[in-house]
Amino acid sequence: MISIPYWWSNAIAKQREECNSARRRLTRSGKRPGINMEGLVEPTETDKLKKKELAKQTRDAKKRHWDSLRQELKEDIWGGAYKIVTKRLNILTQYELNIDRKRHVVKGLFPSTRE
Repeated sequence: MISIPYWWSNAIAKQREECNSARRRLTRSGKRPGINMEGLVEPTETDKLKKKELAKQTRDAKKRHWDSLRQELKEDIWGGAYKIVTKRLNILTQYELNIDRKRHVVKGLFPSTRE
């Protein structure tokens, strides 16, 4: 199964289709600049414009998603942003502790005030 990138959207998918369509038209035209196909702008210019627009939309989507992750991290440090970062850094590790070690850790984290 192919996973969809986190920044992907329907607008980017549509722009990608248009970009690929312009590229295919350019390829099929024999790469002859100056040939005006069906009243369109020259294929090389159309291709460049579509490609630039796709790159801009992708860049903007990634920036928006990154900003929302940063905001989420500010609000809840252990939420989804933390999971994404630790998964990306490959540091999610399960530790197996025996019961004595668990008690020692709990006493260290939560000292008794009745001493």
